[in-house]
Amino acid sequence: MNKYGAEHRDAKRQKIASLEEEACEVTGKTEHLEGHHNVPKMFFGPDIKNNYLILTRDFHAYLHAICNIKDNEQ
Repeated sequence: MNKYGAEHRDAKRQKIASLEEEACEVTGKTEHLEGHHNVPKMFFGPDIKNNYLILTRDFHAYLHAICNIKDNEQ
């Protein structure tokens, strides 16, 4: 179940469709793609195509882990 809903799903699909290749924008891998909000939902980031970075599930988790460590160190 997707906790963000239809707008999130649709914006992710639009973002993927706009890419030259359906792949992670960082690693270039093509499996298990997810949408990462550039402006986080907690800061009222919208579910629109331009607010997404397409990442693999693993890289997405890694990115959040790094951000959480930095947030907790401050």
